[in-house]
Amino acid sequence: MTKRGRGRPRREDYLTTTRAAAYATAAGHPLSYKTIARLFDAGVLQGHRTPGGPRRILRDSLDNFLATTLDNPERAL
Repeated sequence: MTKRGRGRPRREDYLTTTRAAAYATAAGHPLSYKTIARLFDAGVLQGHRTPGGPRRILRDSLDNFLATTLDNPERAL
């Protein structure tokens, strides 16, 4: 992850739910934006909500989820 001062993630390190779904699909794991939102709401994916309410998913959290859960058939959902 690329970070700027004080170890905080940069704006580019976050994805909207739609972009996170496209990112996962491009990685070979077709997930809908609704699934991404549900995973975020369940605490599986890390990120934050903007003041207006939209979710921002931390790219590293999504990468970790894809690698540990979806790439490992024994731990599949």
